[in-house]
Amino acid sequence: MRKHLSFFILILILFLLPGVFSLAKTSSSSDIRYLFAYFTDKNENRNGMHLAWSEDGYTWNPIGPEHSFLKSDYGTWHADKRMRDPFVMQGPDGLWHCIWTLNWDGNAIGYACSKDLVHWSRQSYPKVMEGYEVRNCWAPEMIYDEENGQYVIYWASTIKENGEWKTEQGEKYDHRMYYTTTKDFKTFSPAKMFFDPGHNVIDVTIQKKDGKYYMLYKDERICRRRRKNCRLL
Repeated sequence: MRKHLSFFILILILFLLPGVFSLAKTSSSSDIRYLFAYFTDKNENRNGMHLAWSEDGYTWNPIGPEHSFLKSDYGTWHADKRMRDPFVMQGPDGLWHCIWTLNWDGNAIGYACSKDLVHWSRQSYPKVMEGYEVRNCWAPEMIYDEENGQYVIYWASTIKENGEWKTEQGEKYDHRMYYTTTKDFKTFSPAKMFFDPGHNVIDVTIQKKDGKYYMLYKDERICRRRRKNCRLL
């Protein structure tokens, strides 16, 4: 999963993320502000979501710094309450929608929404991989499908097939990307395969630019040698 800013900044620089990370836009392109949501490994990932802003996508200014704008309230204090991989986007309803990785194991992700990025709604924890024998749900992101008026949420999971975990030899995880759709973040379509390149994959992000969709993802293969290369489709 994502631990460093570099992967996010790479995505931002490639596409300038006009819809997902844009905090405010003025009439001058030089005044564009970008918003970056991130987490740290401090306190065993229990410090929640932090925010930073930038004028150009290269120089970032933490807000706070490392103020916790949103913390996960999932599970017990002893074992849970973690937040990893927070992803924030503003929907056509004007609300900021946040999804995140809840924990190392399980079939659910976290969700909350806000009008101002400060005051957040009650959290929910949709079991997006219900119906699968699944090891995890990691690094969720989403896009808005304008044609069908719905959000498409996608994430990385390792599942069991025919009674056996589908993994690389000697490894615990071998992710493929799955997805669900929702219009209200209350009801969700059954999860289906979203992207299977034939190997371990994670950290997919999608942006629409000039009428085309671009997908950036990380090759997560470990067998023989760690790859962890970023690839673009």
